[in-house]
Amino acid sequence: MISGQPQQQVVCDVFVSYSSANRQKAETVFKDLSDSGLQVWFDRRRIRPGDNVRDAINSGLDSSRAIVLLASQASLRSPWVLKELDAAMCREIHEQRTILIALLMGSIKNSDLPADIRGKSYIDLRGGFQRRYATERMHLINAVRALLVPVDHGRNVIPMGDQAIRHIMGYKYMALSEAREVPDGRNRGQSAPG
Repeated sequence: MISGQPQQQVVCDVFVSYSSANRQKAETVFKDLSDSGLQVWFDRRRIRPGDNVRDAINSGLDSSRAIVLLASQASLRSPWVLKELDAAMCREIHEQRTILIALLMGSIKNSDLPADIRGKSYIDLRGGFQRRYATERMHLINAVRALLVPVDHGRNVIPMGDQAIRHIMGYKYMALSEAREVPDGRNRGQSAPG
């Protein structure tokens, strides 16, 4: 294929969004996600010389099922990262599911976070990236994997880990709700008309 021509779109598990100021940390995250068996869209590996950078990033965002954002003061000042964050939020609204996992890094304050991130649960790596990341690494990998499990209540999907617990608890709740109904649609606590 001639460089500069569009690449065939490859579905990836996760897109890593970061500022070049955080490249080393992003490479650590990329390596761990890749080593765990996930297909990772990482600009340094996916954009070839001659490719249109904006088109390649848009394709990567569209073809990735999850997005990990390394949120730092530098990344939240980067027009590229802010556009990637906006694309993730638009997809969450359109697909009605969680897409973005934010990793907070450096000395960024909660008040400095965009509202889209402030309203989400995030992985806090502030105050010593290497030490904090070492303890949160598996949490990140499992969080990404949980986002990849399709939510299809019409099929028998056997979930694993945290997803299995949520599945079992949901089944138990549905079973209890159904047990309260009698065939004519009344609740068991109601008496039949005399």
